Amino acid sequence: MVRGCGVAAVCLVGALGAMARAGDLHARPTLVPERMAALPGETVWVAVDFELDEGWHTYWPGVNDTGFALDTVVGCSANAAAGEMVWPAPHRYTAVEGILDHVFEERMTVLLPVTVAADAVLGESVTVSLDMRWLVCKTACVLEDAERSVTIPVSDAVGKPSRETAELFERARARVAPALADGDPVSLSFAGSWLELRGEGAVRMAFYPLAEGRETRDLLRDGEAEGDRLRVEYREGEGPVRGVLEVWSGPKESKLYAVEWPKPDGEVESETPAPTDGRANE
Repeated sequence: MVRGCGVAAVCLVGALGAMARAGDLHARPTLVPERMAALPGETVWVAVDFELDEGWHTYWPGVNDTGFALDTVVGCSANAAAGEMVWPAPHRYTAVEGILDHVFEERMTVLLPVTVAADAVLGESVTVSLDMRWLVCKTACVLEDAERSVTIPVSDAVGKPSRETAELFERARARVAPALADGDPVSLSFAGSWLELRGEGAVRMAFYPLAEGRETRDLLRDGEAEGDRLRVEYREGEGPVRGVLEVWSGPKESKLYAVEWPKPDGEVESETPAPTDGRANE
């Protein structure tokens, strides 16, 4: 969840576990601005970068059986406004039989856009502060929290990011899914209660649904498949279908697509027959 600076709420779920002391954090956040200065009216990106202890994981703001995502209150100085956080794609986590979560291990980098007011004065500074809570788990779960802030000068001496910073943002953006567009080698259709996704040349596919919208029936069964076709069954009801599709063309080569049904422009693709044998991805 993100709150403050006019940002809409994303996700808030009740907390589990005990609050960790600052020196005992298993996921350690740092705020990293992409550039060390910004012009009036310009948007500068801030990385909310978490490094996790080995074996620990934290959660994506999508469908999870056990955990919940980062809960953040954003504070800005009067000469700036924050936008909605941009999340990287997660991976499926099934450490316990019958339980499915979508998580991050080792590192999680969420991107926050901060727009400097058009009437900001050169020589001022923009301050962004985050009051954060998150759940981190290994064999047990711990609720951790931290406050972080960063100050960005308002200046025409913008400069370029350092090599380390540039690499951080490059890695983060590589895991952000762009909207599925015409010409992409991916198609989707909906028939009855089944969403069908096809990836041209795919050897493996996985779907990570967002929490809002229609509910899946058995995501543990349906959310991943070998080959170029993935079918996900949904429960009866209203609401959109939104999520991230990951398509592998090789053992390690994958691409990400943000998918939505119905499409935002109202276009509907031709329907395909739903499976009749109750099996999703065989």
